[in-house]
Amino acid sequence: MYFSDCTVFFTFQTCGCVAYYMPRNPNEMPICAPEKSHCVDEAVTIVEEAAYDDNHEINTQCRCLPACTDMEFPHENSVSRVKKSDMLSLPPTVFGKNIYILF
Repeated sequence: MYFSDCTVFFTFQTCGCVAYYMPRNPNEMPICAPEKSHCVDEAVTIVEEAAYDDNHEINTQCRCLPACTDMEFPHENSVSRVKKSDMLSLPPTVFGKNIYILF
C-alpha cells in the first residue's frame, strides 16, 4: 500500500471521515467537518511517523511502501587534516579558506 492510501485509510479508520483533499470513495467516505480537522491532522502525523519507524513501534496496519519520489542512499562523513599538503598537487590557497573534496 502506498503512503497516500495509508493516510486515507488510517484517517478514515481513526476519524470516520477523510480530509477534503484526500482521494476517496464518495459513497463510503464522507469529508470531515472543520471540527474534525484536529483528528485529521493527528492521523496524518501518525502515518508520517510510522512511515519512518524502522522498529514498527507505531502500528497503522498499513505497511506503507516508500513513495516513488523517495530516494535513500548510504552515506558516510569523515573529516581529517591534511598534514602533508605539499604532497598533493593543489594550489596552496586551497587550504585554510576552502573545503576540498578528495576521492
